[in-house]
Amino acid sequence: MAWYMFAILTAVLTATQVIVQKKVLFKEHAMSFSATLAVVAAVIAMPFLFIVDYSKITLLAWIIMYSISIFGSIAFLLIAKAIRHMDVSSSSPLLVISPAFTAIIAWIILGETLTLLQISGVALLIFGSYILELKKHHDLLEPFRVFRRSKYIHYIVLALILYAICGTGDRFVLGTANLSVAPEAYMAIMHIFLAINYLFMISIFHDGFKEIKSGLKRNGWWVLLVAGLTFGYRYSQVFAIKDANIALVSSIKRSAALFTTIIGGRLFHEKNIFRKSIACLMIIGGILIIIL
Repeated sequence: MAWYMFAILTAVLTATQVIVQKKVLFKEHAMSFSATLAVVAAVIAMPFLFIVDYSKITLLAWIIMYSISIFGSIAFLLIAKAIRHMDVSSSSPLLVISPAFTAIIAWIILGETLTLLQISGVALLIFGSYILELKKHHDLLEPFRVFRRSKYIHYIVLALILYAICGTGDRFVLGTANLSVAPEAYMAIMHIFLAINYLFMISIFHDGFKEIKSGLKRNGWWVLLVAGLTFGYRYSQVFAIKDANIALVSSIKRSAALFTTIIGGRLFHEKNIFRKSIACLMIIGGILIIIL
């Protein structure tokens, strides 16, 4: 399957995961939710551990993967805190600018560049997603006004930078000839690392396994669903990143704003249909420019 099909699948699964995650975070503390999710996702990934050829994984790959897991753990927790504590209409629009961070960091670290046409597609996709995420009565600058006074927006920006570093690291480990870790091995090892990180953090700042057990008791099925969706989008993203420029994959992934709107039914239950329709066309146009 072509890389962009994996990227589009990543966007659909991400959108579904975001919708379910928002529901759970109304009831759960961000740290408790993140740790519980990490443990459940690690359990889902465990079967891959038995098919991994560990002899092919170099020491450098192990070091990079664990470093990525640390950045990813912090970024996911920051996003979870922001989603839980602030108005989604202020946080969601800023999430779609992540491909810009990714493109810059991938250029600095990997030397990956985009053609002018690809840059145009990325810009169109980002702007369309941004408009789609804005709520009625909000102008284009509203999220940036919130930025000045909200520490949770600062969390989001820091998380996006960390995720950009993670994505670049993913591409380096998966696509570099002398490293080239298999996708199944990468998924298994990264989810175990993430679980270890969160178990360490929740043991220091909360009640450890007791907190995870309580979280499963309160929202076990919902957490399982989110974990499955999280594992799914990460798996499809790995295959996309393996064969394509990380900034392009990140851009298509953030088109999840379109799928969130469709899945959540907001396009058909709110006003501003014209604005949202134009935004949807911009997103679709951006994706087509990127993949054609």
